[in-house]
Amino acid sequence: MSLAYRAVLGALWTITSSVGGRVVGLVANIVLAALLTPEQYGEANVAIIIVYTANMATYLGFGQYLVANPKAGKDVAFHATFYHVSVGWLALLGVVLAGGYFAKLYETPDLGFYISGVAIAVAMDRVSFIPGRILAREMRFKVLGLSQMSGEFMYAGAALVFAFMGYGAKSLVYASILRSMVTLTILTMSAERAMWLTPSRINWKTTRELINFGLPISIGNILHFGSAKWDNLIVGKVLGTGVVGQYNFAYNIADIPAAQVGEHIGDVLLPSFAKLEDAAAQKRALARASGLLSLIVFPLAVGLGAVAHSLQRAFLKPNWNLVGSMLVLLSVLSIVRPVGWLISSYLQATLRPRVIMILEAIKALGIVVFVYIFARWLGPLWACTAVGMAFGTHALVSVWVVRSQDQVPMLHLLRPIGRPLLACVPMVGAVLAIRYGLHSPGWNSWLALVVEVAAGAVAYIGGAFAFAGAQSRELISLLRGELKR
Repeated sequence: MSLAYRAVLGALWTITSSVGGRVVGLVANIVLAALLTPEQYGEANVAIIIVYTANMATYLGFGQYLVANPKAGKDVAFHATFYHVSVGWLALLGVVLAGGYFAKLYETPDLGFYISGVAIAVAMDRVSFIPGRILAREMRFKVLGLSQMSGEFMYAGAALVFAFMGYGAKSLVYASILRSMVTLTILTMSAERAMWLTPSRINWKTTRELINFGLPISIGNILHFGSAKWDNLIVGKVLGTGVVGQYNFAYNIADIPAAQVGEHIGDVLLPSFAKLEDAAAQKRALARASGLLSLIVFPLAVGLGAVAHSLQRAFLKPNWNLVGSMLVLLSVLSIVRPVGWLISSYLQATLRPRVIMILEAIKALGIVVFVYIFARWLGPLWACTAVGMAFGTHALVSVWVVRSQDQVPMLHLLRPIGRPLLACVPMVGAVLAIRYGLHSPGWNSWLALVVEVAAGAVAYIGGAFAFAGAQSRELISLLRGELKR
């Protein structure tokens, strides 16, 4: 099986399982919105972000080293396991001890309990991370996808059961613990335990090698996480937990195309890029992947923004009234965010972690500064606009870096992206035509949403073949070949 087809197969498994699990999670969150108030939802998510900040700050990047260096042996994998687990657990202990401080900062008495519960879940994730990276290095994406989907199913089911039992925001904490237990079991049972658990003497040479590669990646990881989550902490502090609950709900939906599709394609492409030893082949693969990625992600992102208000009317109560407008504005991030992630995978495969670190710093700084200024002085909807501005800046700077360092013309990357974006125009037109031209006051809101989605999908297919015909045929050819296999 060729490397291209292995990459496509891996993408199919990761995307299908991820989107499948995410759809279940999305349905569960919509039901939870009927059982929880925005304030409760916001409190739990503030705790999750605080704990995951400590977690990401100590990721060290050693797992990425194992993926980017397929020939690294058992001793290197044991070093990565030892440092990843021990350093991570120390950081989690520190954030649990600081739970009282955060409870006073956000004026939420139960925040310390939420932080402790989420820390237990993340402590299990620390153990399962290195086995997961070993599976990714071996391109065993089927197992990775199934583990993620199983975890999301467990999270969704447990959260709903606990919420119906009246546990409120604690439902999300208990569900997180059960999800981590499922993922831990599957990954540690699937990866060859001798590869990552065989004891090896900790030595400075291997440690230094890991640190030289992993430290910039680690800094990049925390900045990448911060650019996706720290805006919630700012909105929660400036505008309150009620607003941040709605903001986080809208962000999680808008982020589905980028995080559950675009970034998983990036995870698949990292080992694929790494196995291409020819620099020219890596450059061609980057341009080709950018077009195919856009063809998949853009209609999901633009489509979410187009049906946002109909989705709010169909599923949410009046006290979640900001979600529709927030989702329209936040959908922009899913258009530009995967571009930066794709280039990040390319830079990792070509062993340039410090460049990634600088790019992530630019993005995180833009998020923190823009969101704080816009939220404080202009309100929650302008804060959503600031997010799109920051991610767009990061995407453009990433493309410029590849042009400067690798002499890949910007148009060589932007042209394949432009065609799928143009194909979204008929889709938006069809959705708006249905909403404002054919709706009547008596229409059921659920039926209206279904008709809008169907009309938009048909219009996008036509637009894709009209404006991005060559890319569409290539994607269909790859999918058809893989399905035959």
